[in-house]
Amino acid sequence: MKIESWIDVDKALGELGRCDLEIAMLQGEIGVKIHGLIEQYRERLQVLKAKREAIRATIESFCLERKEEFIKKRSRQFTFGKVAWRLSEEVEIPKGLEKAVLAAIRKLGMDECIRVKEEIDKNALRKLPDNVLLKLGVQKRKRDNFRIEPNLEMIAEKVGVAMPSLWADVEKVSRAIKRMKDEGSEEVKDGNKGKDYARRF
Repeated sequence: MKIESWIDVDKALGELGRCDLEIAMLQGEIGVKIHGLIEQYRERLQVLKAKREAIRATIESFCLERKEEFIKKRSRQFTFGKVAWRLSEEVEIPKGLEKAVLAAIRKLGMDECIRVKEEIDKNALRKLPDNVLLKLGVQKRKRDNFRIEPNLEMIAEKVGVAMPSLWADVEKVSRAIKRMKDEGSEEVKDGNKGKDYARRF
């Protein structure tokens, strides 16, 4: 597209807005199809997951009844895999008491038991004078950022799309997909490693 005047800029904004609208509509269609696929395979996935858990529990129960056979050798290798007992140690914190435990750790001065993520606070650095920033090896840089804001309401009216309806549909589908994923999440216990893995579809 060639732009030689402000009228051309206005036309380009119209094209840009139409692209935005089409992207939103396509994203909505994709969301609807994903939602449909989740529904289509939900029952089959649940059946397979239940079958897998039943098999795993049966194997573990069988091995538990014969745990004395694992005293010398902690694992058994088979054609299609292996079973094993592995010692693990973990600290269990009662659910809902995380903040209380954290406060108790701080009160006892056991800071080594608290994991803190360190990162640079750029907003704080921005308030420092240039001579201090120079000592740190950084500098401020001003940018005149360009913005383009198509009038989507006007463009939607031109192409015959109801804006509130369009965004409502896109947001509705997005919420539905998130809800379906949340409902589909499942904590699966790995007997060998003693860790929980979230399986999502």
